[in-house]
Amino acid sequence: MENFEQELTQLLDQGKTAEAKKLIEDFLAQPLDEKQKGELAFNKAMVYIRAKNEINKEFIAKAREILSQLNELDKNQNQSDNTEAMEDIRKKIQEL
Repeated sequence: MENFEQELTQLLDQGKTAEAKKLIEDFLAQPLDEKQKGELAFNKAMVYIRAKNEINKEFIAKAREILSQLNELDKNQNQSDNTEAMEDIRKKIQEL
């Protein structure tokens, strides 16, 4: 069981989710005693939590990237708006 936990952790740390899934499937195919069933339930919970955390990290990173791009677009739009506003003011001054 300890070897399973180490190997699973290592695979997840390396982002090898397909291999981790296969390891879990192979592990589940074996008959389990009560202690192993409890450990398995714990491991399932840990796998779920780790996978969810990785998904959340990726989502947050992508959201930050998009927010940065939106901020850049907003900045460019403000600069463009300011340029247009300045042109309008210049025209009005020239009309005086």
